[in-house]
Amino acid sequence: MLLRLLTLALLCSAAPLRSAAPDVEAILRKFIETSEDPELEARRNSFAYQRTSQVNYLDDDGSTRRTRVRVYRVTPENGRPVTRLISVNGRAASDPQEKERSAARETGEKSRSIGVSEELLSRFNFTFLREETFASRPMWVLAFRAREDAPRDDFMDKLINAMSGAIWIDQEDSQMAKAEIKLSDRVSFFGGLAGAIHKLDLTVFQRRIEPSIWLTEAIHIDFSGRKLFSSMRFRCFETCSNFENIPVQHASASNLPAEK
Repeated sequence: MLLRLLTLALLCSAAPLRSAAPDVEAILRKFIETSEDPELEARRNSFAYQRTSQVNYLDDDGSTRRTRVRVYRVTPENGRPVTRLISVNGRAASDPQEKERSAARETGEKSRSIGVSEELLSRFNFTFLREETFASRPMWVLAFRAREDAPRDDFMDKLINAMSGAIWIDQEDSQMAKAEIKLSDRVSFFGGLAGAIHKLDLTVFQRRIEPSIWLTEAIHIDFSGRKLFSSMRFRCFETCSNFENIPVQHASASNLPAEK
């Protein structure tokens, strides 16, 4: 009997302890706090960098019809990032090229303009998937899908509600390191008469520039849809590099207007 008790004790001590799943609401609450923190946002917006975008426009069979490579310079101005087109396919950009907006560029701009906020995250249900090491750092991996009662007022609402996927959140910084997003449903606009989005696979990678500061390092987009009677299909690969912190310029006392 004693031998059996000793054996049982040894087996119990050797068995790995299963930790309870983390509190998803607590993870998201901290994620929102760090994403909306004004000081962290100001630090994120103080970086200049180069953004290179390669868009492969595809035929219906998936073969590349043409390729467009654009290089941008992003610099902080008045506390906000300002993007300027530098070159197109290796040649200096002209004003008409700067103003030109293709479907690929519009999709990329919209994907970048969707910022993390409590209002946005409240549209989705999140579930814990697993813990994982990514970029040599421990992460929480959460799956998400739109709530049934999410707003459906306009096209952007429909687009956001059709998104599902997973996000990787750094356990120390509570910042997003990676996101994989797909459309779970076809999205049409003006009842399908003006066009529709059939596929939108979006993967975002962020890089830890310094503690608590993560900036987008790469975006991959695989898109197919229709605009009026023309089909659209492209793959976009964006990379950001040469990150440089630009100190905020404060007016010196000598430059301030004299008091009267």
